[in-house]
Amino acid sequence: MKKKTFIFDPARFFTLLRLFFVLAIVVSSGSVGYTVSPEGSSSSSSSSSSVASNFNWSKKYVPGKMSKQNWRSIAMSSDGTKLAACEGGYNYSGYIYTSTDGGKTWTVQTSAGFRDWTSIAMSSDGTKLAACVVGGYIYTSTDGGNTWTEQTNAGWRGWWSIAMSSDGTKLAACVVGGYICTSSDGGNTWTEQTSAGFRYWQSIAMSSDGTKLAACEYDGYIYTSTDGGNTWTEQTSAGFRYWQSIAMSSDGTKLAAADGYIYTSMDGGKTWTEQTSAGDRNWRSIAMSSDGTKLAACAKNDYIYTSTDGGNTWTEQTNAGWRGWRSITMSSDGTKIGAVIYGDKDVWIGTR
Repeated sequence: MKKKTFIFDPARFFTLLRLFFVLAIVVSSGSVGYTVSPEGSSSSSSSSSSVASNFNWSKKYVPGKMSKQNWRSIAMSSDGTKLAACEGGYNYSGYIYTSTDGGKTWTVQTSAGFRDWTSIAMSSDGTKLAACVVGGYIYTSTDGGNTWTEQTNAGWRGWWSIAMSSDGTKLAACVVGGYICTSSDGGNTWTEQTSAGFRYWQSIAMSSDGTKLAACEYDGYIYTSTDGGNTWTEQTSAGFRYWQSIAMSSDGTKLAAADGYIYTSMDGGKTWTEQTSAGDRNWRSIAMSSDGTKLAACAKNDYIYTSTDGGNTWTEQTNAGWRGWRSITMSSDGTKIGAVIYGDKDVWIGTR
């Protein structure tokens, strides 16, 4: 047999080294894995938000194959009756779970595989799903999660976040240490949007029709697009920050993003307001109603916080408990919320 010759590629070596370094920072800061503090411990974050609970919260046990679910992401249909959640992250594998009764009962979708899932998205009616894997592929479903297609055309990448249009035909996904990719045919074919740049993307959001996009970079800026991802604008007014999550209204005019504080925009990302009333916290995820007036955000080892005035004032949802929240989702009208904790088998549902 002919002996293979190893060729050292300096460019690829240092790119992979930098990716490993950034992932190590993200993991250590709690973006992927962390230890859940005991319920009832007090938070060290200060805030001028009101302390109440205008949502009714219930804990839904999810029977699964694992002793605990390392939940990473959760998505909800427009009316809140259908949900999908995935477990995983960097070096943590798990399954996708779905519910068709508002979270009361759950089904483990083993056909999608046991993988390092990082993000999941759902169409307005809940029939179409898309989920991505860090160090793997993107997977799509057109039957509510019962069967899945491995979209190899998107490539094997460090996928970190995924978004979907209301009808499920348009998708956008971003890579931590890579590019943003878009699809206009439900995930069958993909375009690498190099104009957005090679960055350590953390989160991506999409308008209902898929024409407007917003993405945030860990240790960087927020970027927006009004043409389905073909061209992008660097929104420096929001600041250079360790962005964790971003959300968008149905028409794409209202945005909310989380770093130490929560920031909101009413003009598609051109100008931003720092919402200090929500407090300086270790925010992990943010969600928005269709009209952008209602918001829900969760923080690591803290509470869930909600707003009904576009982020100007916030309510601390104490009934949901002080927990290691990881991801949050909201129905179109903002009356239903789904939230998950990293390292717990339960899914929390809030209604009002």
